[in-house]
Amino acid sequence: MESEKDLKNEKFVVSICFGSSCHLKGSYSIAERLKEFIEKNKLENSVELKGSLCLGMCVNGVNILIDDKLLSNINCENIEVVYEYLRNKFINEGDK
Repeated sequence: MESEKDLKNEKFVVSICFGSSCHLKGSYSIAERLKEFIEKNKLENSVELKGSLCLGMCVNGVNILIDDKLLSNINCENIEVVYEYLRNKFINEGDK
């Protein structure tokens, strides 16, 4: 079982699909917004933002993979879903 310290030092990977379909649906804009969110909330040591060529769910893009959790149909209007997931994972848990 991982200790609480190990979990705090773990870096989570957020992969944004930049495949053709997701690119056309605005994945670069979403990546910029996520980068700003990570910096604003000082999560650079906890979250690694990466690009992915294709996450295999093109019809549901833009797709974002946060470790094993796939978030689909993400756009600039509903990106708050991703922010909330990251807040719950890192910011709110840090208050416990």
